[in-house]
Amino acid sequence: MTVFLDNPWLAIVIPLAMIALLALIARPKIWIAVFLISMPVFLTDSGKGLSAVEIVMGGFFTASVLVWIVWRMAVGGPALIRNWFDVLILTFFIVCSLNVGVALANGITLMDWLSEYVLFTLILYYFPLREYFSRDDQAFEQFLLWFAITTCLLYTSPSPRD
Repeated sequence: MTVFLDNPWLAIVIPLAMIALLALIARPKIWIAVFLISMPVFLTDSGKGLSAVEIVMGGFFTASVLVWIVWRMAVGGPALIRNWFDVLILTFFIVCSLNVGVALANGITLMDWLSEYVLFTLILYYFPLREYFSRDDQAFEQFLLWFAITTCLLYTSPSPRD
């Protein structure tokens, strides 16, 4: 109980995480739309270290895609690994994960390593994007719409360095 008293923000974050988890399973296209729409905020870094927003969003991006992959493998359905490109993506991700030991041995802090590692986990969104937006032309057009909105937001968002 003292964990909640010491960290009152957990009372907000945990219910939001549960809602996000339900959305991930029940409405995956909404989850991916939220991911795409929030990318400009995440990619526009302040240049002044890690902000709380970057940490929360990075945690959401990483946790949600990893939960989706585990959930997807547990429930079954079409094969997650369909061709050699899928194997290369997963191999790259596993090798990047093993890099933590090398980074720590060279004096890189775990937080610095994680901040870069989160960027590599974005590659894993290939799997849910392929799963939900490559089925037919209408689904692909939905993806293009969300991607266009994200691009416009990224292009029009002011850079903190300006």
